[in-house]
Amino acid sequence: MLASLLAILCGLLLAADFLAGVKGMNRVVRALRPFATVIGVVAIVMGALSLFSALGIILILSGLILATSALASIPKLGAGLSRAGRSLAAARAVIGVLALVVGIISLLG
Repeated sequence: MLASLLAILCGLLLAADFLAGVKGMNRVVRALRPFATVIGVVAIVMGALSLFSALGIILILSGLILATSALASIPKLGAGLSRAGRSLAAARAVIGVLALVVGIISLLG
């Protein structure tokens, strides 16, 4: 359940531009944006704990994008992880919508 809620938060942050027309969405995203890096790091950890599921993979991808700046400070691994996050940023909206859908389905199912 926690992973599902985390996927929904990641999806909201990543798909913010796509969901900008939805009433009240800008306010929600503005409230979440200061915590984007923390949400990203927690998403990577939760995704690693459930690696062999669709939710786990989506959480890892979302976390890499959201925590790109924090990942750069990890010794020896930081440059590669940060580069992966920047590469995935091109698909930010797609991964965000996927995170929202998978999170909602996982929460309801």
